[in-house]
Amino acid sequence: MKRFKVSEVAKMFGLSTTAIYKHLKRVQTRLKDHVFKDGGLTLVSEEGVNILRESITVPTVSSREVTPASAPDTRLDGIEKAVLAMAEQMKVMVEENRSLRSEVSLLRGLLPAPVEKPINKEKVKAAAPIRVNAPESSQREISFWESVKLGLDDCCGLLFGRG
Repeated sequence: MKRFKVSEVAKMFGLSTTAIYKHLKRVQTRLKDHVFKDGGLTLVSEEGVNILRESITVPTVSSREVTPASAPDTRLDGIEKAVLAMAEQMKVMVEENRSLRSEVSLLRGLLPAPVEKPINKEKVKAAAPIRVNAPESSQREISFWESVKLGLDDCCGLLFGRG
């Protein structure tokens, strides 16, 4: 029984070695008795090459074999009718949009031109600055030793349940 390297199989089929490895993985259950590892080489038996050939070649369909469906799909007919109805509605909406745009342009022509009024600087008063009082501080400054004492009191209170 002759064994072929993957590179030889790739040359036989006119494919890359990567493509052959992908096909080997895809049909590995059928090829388990026909693929061998020899050190770093993957070898395929003649029977394995035939199995690969079957999995790689895709059957083609000739135009003579294709026959049109005898009965049209009713679901597709319903979709086609809905699309045609929507296209008709779209035409109506486009025409309505055009007529409304022309009416708007006619109405704009009837309006008088806007007149800009000059600003009377005397009536406009300068904004007076607002004074905001800072809140009074409710905390007093304490010395370092007072802060140490407070910290120790808090610790003792936590440890001994006071405070």
